[in-house]
Amino acid sequence: MKHLDTGRVVLAVTLIAAGVIILVVRRFGGTAETLWPFFIIIPGVALAALAMTGSWQSKTAAATGTVIAGIGVILWVQELTDYYQSWAYAWALLPAFAGFGLFISGYRDNDEATRARARGLMQWGAAGFVVLAIAFETLIFHERVIFGGWLLPVVLIVAGALLLFGAPPRSGTEADKGPKTDA
Repeated sequence: MKHLDTGRVVLAVTLIAAGVIILVVRRFGGTAETLWPFFIIIPGVALAALAMTGSWQSKTAAATGTVIAGIGVILWVQELTDYYQSWAYAWALLPAFAGFGLFISGYRDNDEATRARARGLMQWGAAGFVVLAIAFETLIFHERVIFGGWLLPVVLIVAGALLLFGAPPRSGTEADKGPKTDA
């Protein structure tokens, strides 16, 4: 990838971000109240963009920038939907955002090992998000969806009972059982 001047990258990212904000305001009727997450998104995108320049080539900066921008996007979606309780599982996307930053950095450097690690982070982050979203949305936030709200408490009670009344722990050696006596 061609190395760009840092000032040019910052200006380009700022122009793109301003265009996105204006487009969102005009398309969705956004207000200042719904656009505050862009104060998080824009610096994150700028940091990720700077990480791609010749003077700032840094995997850490790329991952940090995409995580910051990703947090801003999560907050923006929550602001638009007024569904802040989704943060209970949305945080699981943070490794995926870091993986994305590492992936673009690995792409820039033609580093297949970095890209492979980044793909793993993105996959695990996405999988964690999906599993936690399903668990929270069906078992906790909307507990009536499955078995009228009885599933989670019953599973917890059974798990606790198995731990409490299950098979006793096995001892590791004969010495743990005490001395042998001949009768």
